[in-house]
Amino acid sequence: NQCIESVLIPSSKYDRTTLCVSTQIGCDRGCAFCLTGKMGLVRNLTSSEIVAQVVLGKRIALARDMPPMTNIVFMGMGDAGRNTDAVGQAVDCLVDRQRMSMPQSKVTISTVGPSPEAFSVLAAMPGTLAWSLHSADNAVRKLLVPSTRHSTEELRDGLMRALRSRA
Repeated sequence: NQCIESVLIPSSKYDRTTLCVSTQIGCDRGCAFCLTGKMGLVRNLTSSEIVAQVVLGKRIALARDMPPMTNIVFMGMGDAGRNTDAVGQAVDCLVDRQRMSMPQSKVTISTVGPSPEAFSVLAAMPGTLAWSLHSADNAVRKLLVPSTRHSTEELRDGLMRALRSRA
């Protein structure tokens, strides 16, 4: 009796479909504008549950004659930075040539930035890293993401360290 959501975003202009996948049921970040945050965190999804969204998304896109599903964004329910073990396993599966064989450049892992250290874990994954900053102003960001415990500058510095560690 627990639900998540995945969103298919077809674009005939670019002849592709993007799938937005969830990493958690609910979320503990509490972003002011997000209904998922009002649920609180119910639980983390497993890597199999995350990959299953991709398999199902591909089937639905094909059955509904959408453009090919070529892009995956980890921007659904939950925060990828709060479920790094399962997200890392799922991303590895997506880009592995023996399994889903997606290009790393077509997988985007997004986080609100729960900590400066979380960026390092996510940056080690094969994909594009995105930070949902919401506001560069600390006071405004604290209103939008009340669970934040780090300043924008601390998070920015953590992101920059993580990006410098990439090949």
